[in-house]
Amino acid sequence: QLPQTLKESIFYQPFPPLAGSISINGGANTTTAQIADISIVPPMGATGMRVSADIETIDDLPYSSIVTSMSYDLGATLGLKKVFVEFRNVVADECEVRFAELELQ
Repeated sequence: QLPQTLKESIFYQPFPPLAGSISINGGANTTTAQIADISIVPPMGATGMRVSADIETIDDLPYSSIVTSMSYDLGATLGLKKVFVEFRNVVADECEVRFAELELQ
C-alpha cells in the first residue's frame, strides 16, 4: 500500500499560479450600486473557495462550496472597491488569491 502523501501526489496536482478568476459586474470599471454581481471561474479541481473585500482577513474565513456567481455587498463608502477570492483543492492546496476591482460612485 502506498503512503497517503504519495497517493496524493499521484492523483492531485497543485493549482497553477494564476488559477481561477473573479469579476465584478461583468468587468465594469464603475458602479453606483452597493450590491454587486460577482462572477467566479474556479480552477479545475477546486473544492472550496472563500471571498472577501479585505485581503488582510481572508485567511480567517472558512472555505465554502464553489459557486460561479453571487451577490456581494461592497459597503456604503464610495471609492475603489476590491473583492478577493481564494480556492483550495481536496488536499487543501491553495491557489494565489485573485481579485477584481471597480470604483463605487
